[in-house]
Amino acid sequence: MLDLDVFQGSGDFKQDVLPGDVISVGGSTFTGQDIKVDFDLFRTSLALRAENRFANGFGVDGFFGVGMSELEIELSSPGSSDSDVNTSYGPILGMGLSYAPIDLLRFFVEGSVNPGAGSVTSSVGVTTVDLGSQIKLGPNASAILGWRRIEYEAEYDSSVRSDIELILSGPLVALRFGF
Repeated sequence: MLDLDVFQGSGDFKQDVLPGDVISVGGSTFTGQDIKVDFDLFRTSLALRAENRFANGFGVDGFFGVGMSELEIELSSPGSSDSDVNTSYGPILGMGLSYAPIDLLRFFVEGSVNPGAGSVTSSVGVTTVDLGSQIKLGPNASAILGWRRIEYEAEYDSSVRSDIELILSGPLVALRFGF
């Protein structure tokens, strides 16, 4: 089976910066103040999936492919702001475990790792964990409802830029087609 996964997440939060600490995304520096952080994360992956379903209802999935992430981030405080965009590409590898009490319904937990190299970073790592249920809509289509957690980590070689760590979680709604 071929998987195409597209994800969009965004948010904002306040980051406390203690005196003596410095935060930067390449331009202005922020130190000793509270800053507002706004971000948008777009992620997509294309992977080949192998499924193995057993007679007792349990199943194991494995998948591998390529993933792309794009993070737009903006830092702001009274009087100054700075923003950056980082695009990364790399392999994706994942595994899932499932249980189907009946043919039309499957419960699953699935995880993936997507290490990569970014346009301005030394490395980017994206880890995803999904927990949910899959309901068959027809012979080649199903709906997925669940919860997704994504951890995004970007490391920079430059002393000018701060490393980034974001954790996003929320509802997962998807359509899956298989041929």
